[in-house]
Amino acid sequence: MWLFGAVLIVLFSGKVQSVPSLLEEVIWICIALSVIVHFYSPKFSWPFAIGWILFTIGQLFDILDNFNYFISTYINLFDTPFKNVGMILIIYAMVQVIDQRKLIITQLNREIKAKEALQAQLKFDAYHDPLTHLGNRRACFERFSDVAISANKLFYFDLDNFKQANDKHGHLIGDEILVNFANSIKDEFGAENCFRIGGDEFVAFGQTVCDESLRQKLLHGLIEYHVGISIGAIDIEPSKEPDYLLHLADEKMYKDKSHKIFRASKRQ
Repeated sequence: MWLFGAVLIVLFSGKVQSVPSLLEEVIWICIALSVIVHFYSPKFSWPFAIGWILFTIGQLFDILDNFNYFISTYINLFDTPFKNVGMILIIYAMVQVIDQRKLIITQLNREIKAKEALQAQLKFDAYHDPLTHLGNRRACFERFSDVAISANKLFYFDLDNFKQANDKHGHLIGDEILVNFANSIKDEFGAENCFRIGGDEFVAFGQTVCDESLRQKLLHGLIEYHVGISIGAIDIEPSKEPDYLLHLADEKMYKDKSHKIFRASKRQ
């Protein structure tokens, strides 16, 4: 179309009243044709199409004005209004396109945020216990080294008589017991330092002294269901593997449990 415009200028430059005027009008009509080719689609906007047609007709009238034998009252009367109305419709259609693009961008932003929220939730679920919201076994092993830096002791907890309480009072009470204990160790050690590694077994990192006063603090919400706590605590050795340290703490916890069972049996 630009080649056609150039040929048109060359052919008629000697037959018009003003060559610069012809050049300007041909350039504008070439631009109009380029726009229609570039933006055409099956979902073409009717305001844009009508505006383009009116603008093009106005431009053709302007071109005809340059030829004496085409000059007429009607051409001089309608060329500028056609162009103006056409331009208004084109601008209106462009504003519609911009608004549609804004809506699409807004929708995409919402979808991105929803996807990010879903990914964050999936990541949280992958590393946290759904009942107590403490870190799970996987989180414990992956974060072991980082958490151990600020702590000198590893605590291993097991709830005594939990199965009996769960069977006697039901699973809702059993869940309540687990949540109560999780809240107790969170208050004592901080949520980021506590993990539920399975069933009624929990792990915590801290600098708290392991004695009877610690046990009494953590028994809140458990005694009424006749549930106790066995505790195993060891000093953290950075050179040792996490699995080995957990094993040592677990052994200490079982020693604590066996001593309580032995004392109870002697009283009988």
